[in-house]
Order: sequence, then structure tokens, then C-alpha cells
Amino acid sequence: MAVRRRLERPRVPVVVGFADPGSDPRRQRVPDLQRDQVAGLERSGPGQSFLARPALGARAHGPYPGCDLGRDAQGHDSGFDQRAVLIHAASAMRLAGIELEAVSVGGVETCIELPEAKLAFDIGRCPHSAVNRRTVLFTHAHMDHLGGVAYHCATRALRRLPPPRYAIGRENSAALRELFEVWRRLDRSELEHELVEIGPGEELRLDNGWYARPFRSPHRAPCQGYGLWSRRKKLLDEHVGRAPAELARMRASGAALEREVETAEFAFTGDTLIEVVENEAVVREARLLVMEVTFLDERVSVAECRSKGHVHLDEVAERAELFHNEALLFTHFSARYRQRDILKRLDERLPPDLRARVTPLLSGHAP
Repeated sequence: MAVRRRLERPRVPVVVGFADPGSDPRRQRVPDLQRDQVAGLERSGPGQSFLARPALGARAHGPYPGCDLGRDAQGHDSGFDQRAVLIHAASAMRLAGIELEAVSVGGVETCIELPEAKLAFDIGRCPHSAVNRRTVLFTHAHMDHLGGVAYHCATRALRRLPPPRYAIGRENSAALRELFEVWRRLDRSELEHELVEIGPGEELRLDNGWYARPFRSPHRAPCQGYGLWSRRKKLLDEHVGRAPAELARMRASGAALEREVETAEFAFTGDTLIEVVENEAVVREARLLVMEVTFLDERVSVAECRSKGHVHLDEVAERAELFHNEALLFTHFSARYRQRDILKRLDERLPPDLRARVTPLLSGHAP
């Protein structure tokens, strides 16, 4: 019989921020780190959040090639600003009527949560709030998108929550099963969960009644985005205006009065090239689009950005007329950018109509 032991994690500061922290004063901090855990961190001021700062002699390296942390193999500066990344920051917001909690820094972590659907997309480091999300839809297996999966599973068990459900593309499912087998041996726990293989052309029903359908996102590793759809019954046009009593009689006689209508509520691209906008109608039409825009200016050219499998802001601006979304949340900004850099570049480079609908996910980036 497996022995379930208590899982512990160092206490780290959590900043509950917003898409534009300056616009909302509701910022909270949990208790400070223990003294022996403070090494490598520097407080930015009384009552403020912690900023990431490696301990003496430490160097930041990314989890996979092209993630833009520290220095590359030749020792060249990648542009990563070690003081620009907040630790375990998260943003809460409502866009296009959809509630989100989200954090995303390119090469560091991504987790997009939809609390009302008990759903998350990707778990790079597992924010505490993400433990409440039963279903997780994974886009791909890079560490900053999947690295927190075992912690998510173990913590739900510790809190006596139902086993989680993980959906992932078939090309990564076998490796994820192997990963959990290793963690079971190391952790000496069951890590109970449901693993669902899913790909383009298939759908998964969510806890709020919506349906998730994957689509292919071109990236350096196999990757899929997700569209979320709602379904409702709508009265056929020829019956609009009829009295309720008449409709009731027709319904009792077996007449067809309604048709099913689907609405593209939400789309998340995962890591991708800009072609996903041209190839996938749900990306262009969803009420709310969450899309990665990793690089914003000439410090990384469009060509270099594409070689890393990501989207450049200039590519978005060139296709501004394609975005019919009610609202857009831009995520996955490179760790080299601070909040002021991000806002300035968006204001400078996006056409006014598109800029008015775009919210940048600034959590995780210092002001």
C-alpha cells in the first residue's frame, strides 16, 4: 500500500496583481520568507513585492533552448533582466465577461486559469490558485508550461480534492505517464489523476458545460492551442413572435422549434508562430483571445523571433484587421521586458482600434 506523506513547499511571496497594477490597489502579500530562504531575493521596499535576484554567483538559465534566460552557450547576454521578474505574481481580471487568473513570463512560467470553469491552461510552476482547477489543458511539454504538474496533482490530494484531469496531445501522453511513474517512486504517493489524450478534431466537455477543441499551433515543439465553445438552444426564425401557449402546443406535438447554436467564447494559442491567426478561425473570432506575444521590439528581430517559435509584436500589428475578438489578452512577454517597456511598445506599434481591445498580462514583470 502506498504511503501518502505530507507535501511541503517553501513559503514564497505571492503578489496578487492586475493587468495594469497601477490601476488597482488590491495588492496583497503573504508572510515573508524564512530567513534561510531569503538568500537570492531582495526586497524592493516596505510593503512591496519581492524581486527575483539570484544568489551570489548564481546565473539564470532557461529550461530549454531559446527561452531567453541568462546567457547562451557562447556566453552572450540574452537580455534577461534578473531584476525584472516578480516571484509567483498573478493577475485577476474579467475580460469579455470571462473571469481569469493568470501569470505568464516567457521561459519562466505560464498558467492561465478560468475559475468559473474550474479550468487551467498549462502549469509551469503551479500558482496556489491553480490547485483549485480540476481540469488542466496542456498546450505542450516545455518546462515553463508543464513543470508544475506533479505539484498540482500532489497538492490536490493533500487537500482532499478530487483527482485532477489532464488533457494533452498524444505525442506527449506516453512521456507524461512515465514522468508520473517516476514521481510516484520518488514521492511514495499515488498521484491519482485522469490523463486524457486529445488532438485537433476532438472535443472535451468542461465542468461549466463548455466544450474544448484543440487546434494546431506551430512551435519548436509539438503544440496545440484550444478553443472553448458554448452551446445553447435558439428558437427557429419562423417561430419567433408566436405566443407561448402556441409554442407549447407545437412542442407537445413533436414539432421542431429550436436549433443548437455554438459560440466561440475563448481561445488560447499556447506558444506559436503568427500563422495560427491566419489558419484558425476560432483564434480570430473568439470573444476572448489569449495569445502569446513574446518579443516587442528590435532587440529581437522578427526573423530571430520566428526561429524561436514565437510571435513578434510587429507581426501582430501587420495583421491587425484579422482580429475580430471582443477582447485580447497578450501574454508570455520575454523576461527582458519591464511593465513600462511592454505598455510603451503596445502604445507605439498597435493601431488604435486593436490597442483599445488589448490587455497586456503584466504580472510577473517589475514596473
